[in-house]
Amino acid sequence: MCRHRSGRARSPPAGCSCYLRRSDSAKPSPRSRILNSTTLMDKVDAETRSRIMSRIKSRDTKPEMAVRKGIFARGLRFRLHVGQLPGRPDLVFPKHHAIIQVHGCFWHGHQPCKLFKPPASNKAYWTPKIERNRMNDERSLCLLRERGWRVHIVWECSIRGQSAEALEVLLDDLADWVRHPR
Repeated sequence: MCRHRSGRARSPPAGCSCYLRRSDSAKPSPRSRILNSTTLMDKVDAETRSRIMSRIKSRDTKPEMAVRKGIFARGLRFRLHVGQLPGRPDLVFPKHHAIIQVHGCFWHGHQPCKLFKPPASNKAYWTPKIERNRMNDERSLCLLRERGWRVHIVWECSIRGQSAEALEVLLDDLADWVRHPR
């Protein structure tokens, strides 16, 4: 038995025959095939992709900030990302027992939406991830409603690319919804 296989040495010696045999006959794992296929399909290198993905925010996004500013301007006060509630809702109105969630169309899998396009590369990763996000959203929504909270979901597509007048109408409707339970 070779030294590196017995555990005494960390890396195999350069000319070890069992190392060569093992590497020649070894099949790549399914994970390495996925990683290799995405590396070939990606338009940027791994370092650039990592930098891009690390800058994606989960809070204080542009749609969320637009809703927050508009609701605040209409005289409503709220708490942000309350950790004691399921799913850490974006805007919580304790006085009105209401919650507004601002969902990004891609991350939350908004199906009939022009902004949601399932990724073409690395489907083995993205499809289950987006499905898990949907399931978590549904579970959180059910738990919040069981606790007596009124929940309204605002999708990114209803804010992004809209005219100022359309956004004002949406914000007026949201403020009315918070103030007047139906």
